[in-house]
Amino acid sequence: MLAGRYTESGCSKLWCDWRDGKVTHPPDVDSWRTLLNLFQELTSKLAFDPKPIEPDIDKNLKAIRRLLSTKETRIKELESNLSQLWDTNAVLHQKGQEYITQLEENITLLEKELKSIKATPAIPSDFIKGILAESTQIISEELSYKEDQLSNIQAKDYALF
Repeated sequence: MLAGRYTESGCSKLWCDWRDGKVTHPPDVDSWRTLLNLFQELTSKLAFDPKPIEPDIDKNLKAIRRLLSTKETRIKELESNLSQLWDTNAVLHQKGQEYITQLEENITLLEKELKSIKATPAIPSDFIKGILAESTQIISEELSYKEDQLSNIQAKDYALF
């Protein structure tokens, strides 16, 4: 059909000859009658029977009504449970969304803090080494002073005995 050959691809000559550039002729009377008879047969097969169907009513009508009422009760219970489940899920979704928002805010704050830390100039390592050397020297001097004091105290204690 895409190439323009409609009748070759299966389209009816009656409806597609004109697309191929040919002159079409209306169908003859016999084919019209055959087609109308076919449609009448099909519609008669599909027609609805107007007489109502009478159901067979069981003598134990109370049992049937009880079964239907329990079915309706179960349906109402299931609908109620479904509604409650939807409400629970809505609350859960809302709380989850609030938690996600809080986490996103925390991430934003941490990213800002990280940027500010990266923006501050780093302390040079030579400066740190100098501070450590001075601290070590002060501590060693204090330690030797304390050791001298301790030996003086011990010497006085031995002198008393």
